[in-house]
Amino acid sequence: MDKGEAERLVRAIKQMHIAWLQVRKIVLNSTSNAYELLCSYREHYSRLLGTGEIWRARKISRPREWIDLQHGPLLLGSRKGG
Repeated sequence: MDKGEAERLVRAIKQMHIAWLQVRKIVLNSTSNAYELLCSYREHYSRLLGTGEIWRARKISRPREWIDLQHGPLLLGSRKGG
């Protein structure tokens, strides 16, 4: 993404008031020469002793990844790469 596209995506995410996703910052990936969003997302878990939640790091490199994420945090780990 170029910087303008990354900034627009951040605004769109903030306007939707998504409780399980927080954008921390926009960074330039020097390898791909493209901007990415560094985010944290909340993941729920269930264990023998009870349930809880943790925050994990996540990069969003393309707007398409954001579209996929809107289907819910449970899908975050189900797709790798492209």
